[in-house]
Amino acid sequence: MVSGGESPPRDLRLDSLRGLMLVGMAVNHIASPLRLFTDHPLGYTTSAEGFVFVSGLVAGLVYTRRRQRYGHDATVRSSRLRVCTIYGCHLVLILGLLLWTNAFDAVTGAPPGNSPQLMLDHPWAAWLGGVLLVNQPPLLDILPMYAGFMLLLPGLLAALDARRYQLVLCVSFAGWVVTNFFWPLVPLIFGVVQMGAFNWGAWQLLFVLGVTFGHASATGRSLLPRWSLRLVLPALALCTYCFLVRHWYLPAPFAGFADWVNKNNLAPARLLDTLALFFLVHLAFVRWPRLFFWPSLALLGRHSLVVFSVHVAMAYVLFAFPQYVSSTNVQTWLGTAIMLGILFLVAQVCERTGTRVVHEARRSNVPA
Repeated sequence: MVSGGESPPRDLRLDSLRGLMLVGMAVNHIASPLRLFTDHPLGYTTSAEGFVFVSGLVAGLVYTRRRQRYGHDATVRSSRLRVCTIYGCHLVLILGLLLWTNAFDAVTGAPPGNSPQLMLDHPWAAWLGGVLLVNQPPLLDILPMYAGFMLLLPGLLAALDARRYQLVLCVSFAGWVVTNFFWPLVPLIFGVVQMGAFNWGAWQLLFVLGVTFGHASATGRSLLPRWSLRLVLPALALCTYCFLVRHWYLPAPFAGFADWVNKNNLAPARLLDTLALFFLVHLAFVRWPRLFFWPSLALLGRHSLVVFSVHVAMAYVLFAFPQYVSSTNVQTWLGTAIMLGILFLVAQVCERTGTRVVHEARRSNVPA
């Protein structure tokens, strides 16, 4: 354990990347002309894959440093507090969506657009299911998954500190394999049980990979090979081919290819495309670091939990008024401007009030 000294500064490039992912998700979740550039822009990879991986990367980097400075117990307390914060945001969103849906229906005589039917038919069962994390309506399924992954973080870091990199990655990959062979290709929906659009058993692989590389960076290890044409050219060829197929410039290679790029299970072809793209971004990240510094997006990335939560709430509000924000091209630009404007405003308020990490630091005895 290392004590004393100043904490390393934040890597604003990672904040910028996370901010970019947040913008991509926010735009994809509403009617927006920008979806032409944000919906699978590079093939069979979306902002969600990038967000989960970068979140794991930041968690591995930050909590490894805390573990080095303050020990295992302080890291456990800090990660548990983070889990409680994420779960709290989920509870606020699920209760807010319940109240919003039923109040709008009572006032107007019609439910808001895209409202979960269960919240209209059985509102309190839907709320209880949300509290127990077995009812995850659209857009409210990432936070529960993120909270679950954060519960694994202290154990992952302990194993990585013991240099069990291969064991961690093999177990995580085995979980992905089991998920793809035995879990359904569609979200589980049965009564109040609606487990969302992400199979945790598959998506944990991206988070664990992020944590592993974050831990390696914090401890001065290098897990990836340097720039080499033998690696770059196949990765570039794979990403190019997936881009051409995804955007219909080339036909699918075989019948049933859709199952191989299924997002819910992070299916094999999608995973390969995602990992190849991440590898190319990593090389660019190292070679041209200044290209990844975008101050405005870094602002969003520094306050990612609040910004993500607000974007979910704003999406449901915009769904309720399609006649104003999605009926014409001009209206879709208006809806996009409202969404992004609110996100940057909220991030700026968080920045000025300094509410992002102070409470967590005090509770976990770790300086902000």
